Amino acid sequence: MNVRYLGGLFLASSLFFSAAASATWITITTLGAWKTQPVTDGDGDTTWTWVGGFDQGNIPDATQVVFSEEENAGREFYTLYFFATGSFRPIHGKIAYKWEGSNPLDFYTDVSLSATVAAGAATAIKEIYTDLTCPALLTLRSGGNSVQGSLSPLQSFYVVDTLQFSSGFFWATQNTVVADTVPELDPSAGTGALVLVGGILALLAEGRRAYRAA
Repeated sequence: MNVRYLGGLFLASSLFFSAAASATWITITTLGAWKTQPVTDGDGDTTWTWVGGFDQGNIPDATQVVFSEEENAGREFYTLYFFATGSFRPIHGKIAYKWEGSNPLDFYTDVSLSATVAAGAATAIKEIYTDLTCPALLTLRSGGNSVQGSLSPLQSFYVVDTLQFSSGFFWATQNTVVADTVPELDPSAGTGALVLVGGILALLAEGRRAYRAA
């Protein structure tokens, strides 16, 4: 079952004087459902697609997968969680997927990874590739701590996550990727500014004519 929430919190006093904004989107699915249907974020500029043929081990299809996005001051924070509750056998497996952006102004630049398990040991490894046939660009390893890394700006990449958890009743990984947005001139904003300036000049000219007539 998919549960979707899409909302926004906008910090703005008016259209012209807004300086910062924040918005949040989240959706929850299972690994099995994700394998059959790619997930796209709420504003349609990021898609996650499972890549078949690279899975290894015993990660259950019932594993919960949570995708989220938060936008703040020109940065977009995308997080992908894997988690499971209830008693489970030791987990050791790999998942491969493509992380793809469609906004030509957004570039993924920063990555973080953490792993958590209750009553056991946890290891998560994240490898990032431009192509799965090439060496990894970046490898992060978490033994329960949070680790960070940086990317040369990318608009799409592949991820291979290796998950290793001993027996317990809860395990999870948190994968966060940050996208930076290149500022873009808004044509409508420019038109509005020109109209405003033109109006002010017209008023000044009318004032001068009225002054001279008096």
